[in-house]
Amino acid sequence: MAVSRFDWPDVIKSTRFTLVASRVCVAFLDERREANQGIWSDPGRWRFGFYFGEGDTRLWVPRRMKNGQEDPVERVINFCHRRGRPAFRILMFAYGTGLALIIALVAALAGVRW
Repeated sequence: MAVSRFDWPDVIKSTRFTLVASRVCVAFLDERREANQGIWSDPGRWRFGFYFGEGDTRLWVPRRMKNGQEDPVERVINFCHRRGRPAFRILMFAYGTGLALIIALVAALAGVRW
């Protein structure tokens, strides 16, 4: 069956191709979900409430509660994800700047002369 490039949307919508694609994708997605869950459930990946899941493909992951279960509402950033690394740098810079400002404010209130 010769199909022109303009007919592809109709071909993709056909049931036969959709069923084949869904069978292939379901197996791949299930495997990826299991791998991500295995990385997420490792307590060594969590440091001070931050998540460093090297190999986890998700940017936003569920927060881990104290009992090791997923929090159904809250999410955290995976700081080992390629898009999470800049977020970690920005966050640490903001914490450092805020801490420096608080120290300077406390010193000024204590009467320290510069």
